[in-house]
Amino acid sequence: MKTIPLKLPKVIGHRGLAKFAPENTIDSIRKAHEHHLSWVEVDVMLSRDNIPVLLHDETLDRTTNAKGLLTDHDLQHLLSVDAGSWFHPDFKNASIPTLHEALTVCDKLNLSINLELKPSHHNEERLLLETLDCIHKLELHCPHILFSSFNKSLLKLCATTASNFPLAYLVDDKDNEASIIQFAKEISCYSVHLPIELVSPALIQQLHTLGKKVLVFTVNEQLQAEQLIAQGVDAVFSDYPLVL
Repeated sequence: MKTIPLKLPKVIGHRGLAKFAPENTIDSIRKAHEHHLSWVEVDVMLSRDNIPVLLHDETLDRTTNAKGLLTDHDLQHLLSVDAGSWFHPDFKNASIPTLHEALTVCDKLNLSINLELKPSHHNEERLLLETLDCIHKLELHCPHILFSSFNKSLLKLCATTASNFPLAYLVDDKDNEASIIQFAKEISCYSVHLPIELVSPALIQQLHTLGKKVLVFTVNEQLQAEQLIAQGVDAVFSDYPLVL
């Protein structure tokens, strides 16, 4: 892995580019590249047989033609699931990608990637170790990999076990400013990712004073994105290829 300073754009594609192709699919990642984005964000979970795959929800119901918990299915079954027709018939052949496949595509397209790690059933350590194993086996040359999570136990693990990767603290909208600042210091994260509802000039300034980048999710309106950047936000996550 190349260890070079992060170069953040103003816009990061959310779940690939989620308004242009089914989220968290290879098609969605490719769409981000086609629209000249240099970074994408995707969600990473473990299948029943502990293979890292891309999916946002705990269940398959919303974004595939299958039902039930992701963790109840082995990779072999997940690869046969239709993960695109719900979005548009043109994507009927889209499948749930493995992390291996997604990283390989990002590497070929020279895309940086934010991996949001989503543990379930207290599998934080296994999820992190399987993700790291996947990355190390690939010997990637894509510019940057950034880990993020809402799960504070997993973030603490990342801070110790994966300290050579930049880390992002995904903030829940129930957190308050004091707790956000305290935890950001505790894990020595590179960036703090805020929901729009919690953005304020004071919080942005406090985080910048600590040397943290401030990113905001999910911003799909051009004017709102421009206003956030004007307030000092470093980047936004968007389902659209906004121009900033």
